[in-house]
Amino acid sequence: MARVLRALAVIEDGLLVALLVLLIVMSGGQILFRNLFGVGLMDLDSFSRVLVLWLGMLGAVAAARHKKQINVDVLSPRLPKRMRAVVGVVMDLFTVAISLVVAYYSWSFLQIEFESGATLFASVPAWTTIIILPLAFGLMAFHYTLHAIAGIFQLRQIDKPL
Repeated sequence: MARVLRALAVIEDGLLVALLVLLIVMSGGQILFRNLFGVGLMDLDSFSRVLVLWLGMLGAVAAARHKKQINVDVLSPRLPKRMRAVVGVVMDLFTVAISLVVAYYSWSFLQIEFESGATLFASVPAWTTIIILPLAFGLMAFHYTLHAIAGIFQLRQIDKPL
């Protein structure tokens, strides 16, 4: 299982880095073309917006994998260790539920876009630009499920007598 999780992390991080490099090179090239030749490719701006969406979603997946997403935690530091672990598991499971709901509805949206045959810039099918949404939210649900399971094991360790 650890090998599969490492491979998944390498794929997620590799895609994140590749898309970031692509966005930087593309944007830099666009700036050079506009400044040196007075022209730019209009479709590159649209593609850049899609890359920003993909980078944001892949960044959220990486943050979920490391449990580093933004949170406002006022109460937990004041709770006893066991209660803090219980609250952590509940929050992880809540995050799983929300992620699965959003993944489901983004999958439904993806199917509608696929069936409509709509295209965007450069005749790119619209569904290819939003396929990241159900994938990313599904991966976030997966990562938080693993965090919840780890939290349950942590609870069991807290209950063990020394």
